[in-house]
Amino acid sequence: MSETGATRDESTASGRTRRPSPIHGTTLFQPGDLLAARYRVVRFIARGGMGEVYEAEDLELDVRVAVKTIRAERAGDPLGVERLKREILAARRVSHPNVVRLHDLCFHILAD
Repeated sequence: MSETGATRDESTASGRTRRPSPIHGTTLFQPGDLLAARYRVVRFIARGGMGEVYEAEDLELDVRVAVKTIRAERAGDPLGVERLKREILAARRVSHPNVVRLHDLCFHILAD
């Protein structure tokens, strides 16, 4: 993923085209993309240090959800994945109207 703030389309190594995000740079997924054979991307929400967040439709439960992705360079790092798992487990213990509940961890492999 690029953090350059590019305003043009960029091609990935797999030949996919990444379009500019509304905030800056490019996004990994686009509206309509299907993730983990379950979540259809509705829109890009934000980018952070660990990855990107998207609004998506859970096709199994027919509800809107937030999908948090992990950056490719962190996904290949067992410590980065473990950190995300710890974050999920810690956040599941919090129950408050202003806190997003975490419900699932799944993997989506990008085709080359």
